[in-house]
Amino acid sequence: MFRIALTLGLLGSLSFGCATTQTKDDVLRLLDEGKYDAARDAAVACLKETPAKPTCHEALVRSYLLRNDLGVELRAAATRCLEAIPEHPPCLSAEGIQSLKNSSFTDALDTLQRMRSIAPQSVDTLVLESAYAAEMKDDKRACAGFHEACKAGDTYACKRADTCTTH
Repeated sequence: MFRIALTLGLLGSLSFGCATTQTKDDVLRLLDEGKYDAARDAAVACLKETPAKPTCHEALVRSYLLRNDLGVELRAAATRCLEAIPEHPPCLSAEGIQSLKNSSFTDALDTLQRMRSIAPQSVDTLVLESAYAAEMKDDKRACAGFHEACKAGDTYACKRADTCTTH
C-alpha cells in the first residue's frame, strides 16, 4: 500500500513501545486509513505511558499534519515533543509548518536553519523547506521538494504534492 512506503520512512525505524493495545503497526494503519483522530488518540495514550518516546510524539504531530490541523494543538504537540526530545526533526518540521501557517516567517526560517544544521538530509527538513518555498510563492521549488519528499515516504508531502500544479 502507498502508506507503507511513506509512513515507514517516518516511523518504521523506531518501536512504538507502548503497553497500550495499539501497536506501531496499528497507528500506521490508522494514519493510512485516514483515521487521524484515532491515531492521535493512540499517540496520546502512548505518551501517557512513555512521555519521551520519539515515535509517540511523531505519530501525534503527524496526525495533526495529515488532517491539516495546523493550529494550537499542533503547536502544543510540537512544543511538548521538543521539550522531551530536543531537536527531533519531525517535531521541528511540525513547529516550522505551524509557524508558516501563522505567517511567522522569521520563526519558520529560524526553525528551518536549525534543521539544516542538525538534519540536513532529513526528509523532515525537505518538507519544511518545501513548505517555506510554497509560502514564498516559489511553486516550482516547493512542488519539486514535496514530490521528492513524497518519494522518500512522507505522507504530508504527498498530500501537498497532490495539490501542485507545477511539476
